[in-house]
Amino acid sequence: MAARKPKATAVIDVPAIEVSTDIVVETPNVIEIPTFDMGKFAVAPHADRQYISLYFGLRSLYGQAIRLRDKAIDWTSFTPVFEQCFGSIEERKFSMEELSEFAWSYFHKTVEEVVEHNKKSLARRNEQVDDEVKAEVEMPKLKPVLNMDDIPY
Repeated sequence: MAARKPKATAVIDVPAIEVSTDIVVETPNVIEIPTFDMGKFAVAPHADRQYISLYFGLRSLYGQAIRLRDKAIDWTSFTPVFEQCFGSIEERKFSMEELSEFAWSYFHKTVEEVVEHNKKSLARRNEQVDDEVKAEVEMPKLKPVLNMDDIPY
C-alpha cells in the first residue's frame, strides 16, 4: 500500500482591518413635558401608581393572613400598625424593590400578582360601597288617596 501524501495547505495573506472604536451614537434630546398645568386631570407617574398598588396589595395580603389566624381582626387598629412598620404612601420607609422582595419572601407573589390582588380587592370594596349606598336609598313615602275627589288634577 502506498503512503498517502499530505493534503496541500494554502496560506492566504489577509490584510489587517482597522476597526474604529470611536462609535458616535446620536440620541434624541429628551423633552420634559410640563404636566403641572393639568390641574384636576393630572396623573401620577407610573412608578408612583405602581408603588401605591403594591403597598395596598401587601396591606391586604397581610391582613388576610392575619384574618386566617384571627377572624376578629380590627382593620382600624391594624392599619396604624401596618403604617408604623411599612410607612405610609406619603412617607415611604421602603423602596419598590424592598417591598417586592418582601412580597416574594412572605407571600410568594410577584409584584404583578400583588398589584392584581389589589385591583380585585379594590373592586370588591367598591361593590360593597355601591351595595351599601343602594341600601341607604329610601323610597319616598306616598300618601294614599282615599277619595278620587282629593286628586288635584
